[in-house]
Amino acid sequence: MFGPSGTSSCTGSSCHTTSRSGFTCGTTKTTCYTGLVSAGYITAGASASTSALVDPNQSCLCGGSGLTGDMPKSKSCITAAQQTEIEAWLATGAPDN
Repeated sequence: MFGPSGTSSCTGSSCHTTSRSGFTCGTTKTTCYTGLVSAGYITAGASASTSALVDPNQSCLCGGSGLTGDMPKSKSCITAAQQTEIEAWLATGAPDN
């Protein structure tokens, strides 16, 4: 969903390829996953479902079910369906897949 070839509105070759606000997605799926973990947005494993990525009080994302973050800058926020997809992935432990 995220990164240069992702399906969300927060994708593109210029999005977080270098560090911005403490987060670097990089140019590959692996570097984006590492960036999400390093920035503290996700914690892989049993605690993943409480990750900051979907916590309305901590998330950088806007859209979905009450997320009020400021990303993506395009103001084309993630949809409720995308938030559900992220939450389902987190519920499985946020594997690097």
